[in-house]
Amino acid sequence: MAELADLGIGTQVHYIPLYRQPYYRDGCSIDFEGAETYYKKTLSIPMYYGLTDKDAETISAGIRSVIDS
Repeated sequence: MAELADLGIGTQVHYIPLYRQPYYRDGCSIDFEGAETYYKKTLSIPMYYGLTDKDAETISAGIRSVIDS
């Protein structure tokens, strides 16, 4: 996330496992390994109606550069 931010590409974590949400956290003592794995490896990248082809190319190039480094 930090490396993409340095390139001007904002990311977020949107998919926090449901059982970690405050409403459910107190009553849940089970660890859902698949949900945790997904949570730790997934980022939301910019995706919206006004995203131009140039924006998409910039985002994908930035992701490639971070992965390749």
